[in-house]
Amino acid sequence: MEAIKIKNYTGFQKELVVLKIKLVAFIYFTGQLFQGAILIKHYVHVLKRLLFFLKKMKHNKFVKIGKRTKINLYVPGFPSLAFFKACSKVLEFEKKMPCISTLISITSACRYKCPHCYQKFDKGKDVDINTLITVIKKLQDKGIAFFNVEGGEPFLVFDRLEKVCNAID
Repeated sequence: MEAIKIKNYTGFQKELVVLKIKLVAFIYFTGQLFQGAILIKHYVHVLKRLLFFLKKMKHNKFVKIGKRTKINLYVPGFPSLAFFKACSKVLEFEKKMPCISTLISITSACRYKCPHCYQKFDKGKDVDINTLITVIKKLQDKGIAFFNVEGGEPFLVFDRLEKVCNAID
């Protein structure tokens, strides 16, 4: 098995990554404009919203993991279909902007007693795995582009973790 390459971006390299994201997003949404998917009156607003978002991300740690760059824990890696699906959420102008990401807790099982963790207060049972899979599929149908999978410690119930990961497209 080949190891996944990981690289942290800092300083000038990070600025280049931000510039690349801006350029690729500009090209992507300009294409959407020419295809008629975005109204001309919304086009400038979309770009402003995306620039505002990237400005807020500038202090985050940027990490390249394999072929994708993560700019935030809850934003899909760039470049990816999920990333642009998440960016497309800023196209909503008539209603409240929709969710981009969600957190899925697949278990409360954990063998650690970390002082900062809230998990020790969870006394409930794990949600039935079939119910969890159904909810994941419905969330995807509603447009969720990124799932943050957590626990307790998800690897303690690897069969549940595997089912959840397989359900997420």
